[in-house]
Formats: sequence, structure tokens, C-alpha cells
Amino acid sequence: MGRDYTRVGRRQGEVKALESEKRLAEQGLWEFALAQYPRPGVEALCLELQDEHGLDVPVLLALAWAVVQHRAPAEFDRCLQAALCFAGSHVYPLRALRRRAKPLGNPSFYEALKKAELAAERVQLRILEEAFGTLPVVASTEPVSTRLTCVLEEYARRHGSGAWQAKVVRLAACLAANVPSEILE
Repeated sequence: MGRDYTRVGRRQGEVKALESEKRLAEQGLWEFALAQYPRPGVEALCLELQDEHGLDVPVLLALAWAVVQHRAPAEFDRCLQAALCFAGSHVYPLRALRRRAKPLGNPSFYEALKKAELAAERVQLRILEEAFGTLPVVASTEPVSTRLTCVLEEYARRHGSGAWQAKVVRLAACLAANVPSEILE
């Protein structure tokens, strides 16, 4: 008798999906941010949303991670409070200094400020990961792109300015495209 390769292929696909899901569940926010940020469209959209609309790149990536982790979105705004407070007192001042230092023509000073800003963003991501980690995991039948769009739009509505809508929708689509679909749906 011949072997049913359709069933074998399906089982292998299920095993790969479970392995991917386990890897993603074990992936911390910092690792997620490092993996997602350089992906097509993500970096440019995050920076545009930050520079043109006042949104925070670490928060955008943390919200995406929380959605991928299936955390309860009703509590997301509460989780952002401490991280945005930290960013206001540490990250944003370092960013402002770095931006003012760029035209000074001192590359080592500029790079030192850039490194300090990144270190502060890493602390901010740790604050966000701890806060989101306290939330319950919830099941959802909505596609990840829909969930991401809703969460990012809510954040932008509360904290952003200007015409950010199209960029937020594109960012959600880019982030959703960068995470294996078998994990998300």
C-alpha cells in the first residue's frame, strides 16, 4: 500500500507551526523588536510615525509584540503609562541631544548619544515587556493584521497628531506580513 503523503505533509506543517509558535512565544520583546525593525517597510514607517506624528517607535513595536503574544488589548493603555513616562524623562531628551549633535560634525559624540538613546529605548522595552507580561492571554479569531491595525490606531488616536491613519494601516500590514501566518491566525 502507498503512503498517504498528504497527511504526512499536513503533519509536518503542523509540527513546523507548533515549533514556530513556541519560538515566538519564547521570544522576548527586545528580540522581537530587533527582528521586526529592519524588515521591509517597518523601519521607515516607524520613523515617519515618530518624526511626523509624535508616536513612539518602541511603543509601536511593543504593541505589535503584545498582539502577537495574544495579550488582552483592553489593558494596553495602562501598560504604556510607565514606559511613556520613562521615555519622556530619558529617551526623548537623549534623542533631542543626538539630533542637535548631528550637525556639529563630531561623529564620536553623535555615536555616543545614539548608543545612549538605544540603551534607554532598551530599558523602555523592558518596562513594556514586564507590563504586557502581566496581561492575560486571550484567543482571537480576527486576522493579525486587523488586530494590529485596531491596536495601533487606538494608540495613535490617543497619542499621535496629524494624518497618521494610512501609515498606521501600512505598518500593521508590514508587521503582520513579517510574522509567520500559522502563528497568528
